[in-house]
Amino acid sequence: MTFNLSFTRKAEVTLLDLEKAKSKKGLLKQVKKVLGFMQTNLRHPSLHTHKFEGFESPLGEVFESYAQNDTPGAYRILWSSGPKKSEITILIITPLPNSKQTIRDMRAVFEASPWFISSRARLDTC
Repeated sequence: MTFNLSFTRKAEVTLLDLEKAKSKKGLLKQVKKVLGFMQTNLRHPSLHTHKFEGFESPLGEVFESYAQNDTPGAYRILWSSGPKKSEITILIITPLPNSKQTIRDMRAVFEASPWFISSRARLDTC
């Protein structure tokens, strides 16, 4: 099954910032690669997908997938299924989200209205 990706405002801004920053070219490539895997195979072993404990989105359970591993400040992608059946909503793209700041950021995302900024049928990977 192929999934469409929707992005919260915060996730879209982070992705745009990575695209603009020349020094983040390698990170952008890794994030796009992971987003591509998420569209086609959520069980891909390199994603290390698991439930993000301690928080739920308005869409339900929140999951965490790895954009990087074994790297200081490794980036993670937090996401939920929906709102449509074949859709994944990217909530936040962030370095190691196990902090109180990330939880505050996620609450701010959900309080914003509207919190979806874009939907991409297919993400071009590097």
